[in-house]
Amino acid sequence: MVWADHAPFQIKALAIAVEIYKDGSGHYPNNLSALKDLDVENKKYLASLLSGTNGVQYSYTLMDKGFGICAAKTGNILWRGETMSNYFAANTLFNSTVTTVQSNRPAISNSGGSAASQ
Repeated sequence: MVWADHAPFQIKALAIAVEIYKDGSGHYPNNLSALKDLDVENKKYLASLLSGTNGVQYSYTLMDKGFGICAAKTGNILWRGETMSNYFAANTLFNSTVTTVQSNRPAISNSGGSAASQ
């Protein structure tokens, strides 16, 4: 599977951790590093996401009525970087979907007149 298949679930996992933090403290965290001290069942997975061991860096933006999480996969010689993000409105975590807001992948075109595009 490619990164784009996993990223929405990783963003959602971080969003759930943010909501768990909010439930325990009464407010959203100021940054993702505040999640390191959460006592959650999947603490090792959360720690791996926060440390970037999967090659993805996550950023978090606190907003007036919710928060945003962005995942950025850096590129290399064979693959250009890609960014996905999602805004989570307060109390609507499970009703939101993760969307690609910027992709550095080259567009694939079938306009070359191949048999598959006719």
